[in-house]
Amino acid sequence: MNWHKLTKVEQQEYSSTVSMAIQRQRELKPGDLVMIAPWCKNKFRLAHVTFVAWYDPRNVRIQYLDEEGLKEEPSKAASGNLQIVDKLIK
Repeated sequence: MNWHKLTKVEQQEYSSTVSMAIQRQRELKPGDLVMIAPWCKNKFRLAHVTFVAWYDPRNVRIQYLDEEGLKEEPSKAASGNLQIVDKLIK
């Protein structure tokens, strides 16, 4: 998908669809493959979940899977901005 070629209306519709999918998905687990939501700075980057706090499932750390991201340490992420990829494939 080329985000920048979509009209503002198409971007809003797609963001709304992704937001609903994220709200309905199961809680994240370490090892999950995720995609960053389109409204985020790092939109559409792939990452895997490296940590989910047992006391707060919103406390998540991810490792980006691209060349640049693999050189960095895992970073904090908002669980509401992460879409589980297996839900996209099915």
